[in-house]
Amino acid sequence: MELTEIDIEKLDFILDKMIETDWLVTANDLHINGYYDEYNNDIYKIEKDFRYLLSVFSTMGIGEVSMNKDAEMVRPNDKAILFHKKGGFKKQVEISKTEKENKENDYKKETERQNLKDEIDRLTKENLELQNRQLKRYILYSAIAFILGALITNIKDIINLL
Repeated sequence: MELTEIDIEKLDFILDKMIETDWLVTANDLHINGYYDEYNNDIYKIEKDFRYLLSVFSTMGIGEVSMNKDAEMVRPNDKAILFHKKGGFKKQVEISKTEKENKENDYKKETERQNLKDEIDRLTKENLELQNRQLKRYILYSAIAFILGALITNIKDIINLL
């Protein structure tokens, strides 16, 4: 359920009104305060929007929501008071956005860290391969030097044998 800025404004108005008056809030309260002016007194659109707002309250357990044939309203409860003290819907959305940004940043950092680790592993493997090649050459050159040294120091004896 993605809330728009105007939805958040309406939800905070309802929450503020509930806490201020310690009484129920209806669609009429929003209408009186100009939140439904764009609907040109279209009762269907007003009721539909208010039901949506009440569903947000109901889903979050904030306030006692009543939706029946006679009236749709929300009354304050303890959770509504606590939620209001914590800053209401606007503050909650800001906190959610901050948490989402933090998670995204953590994911980016972890991805970058993993990429660096992969690069280090690749370079380490390459370095070991080069060291192995160098060691093999060293052994080969040592063997050749030993054989040539033995041949050169004993060249007179070898020629006499042939």
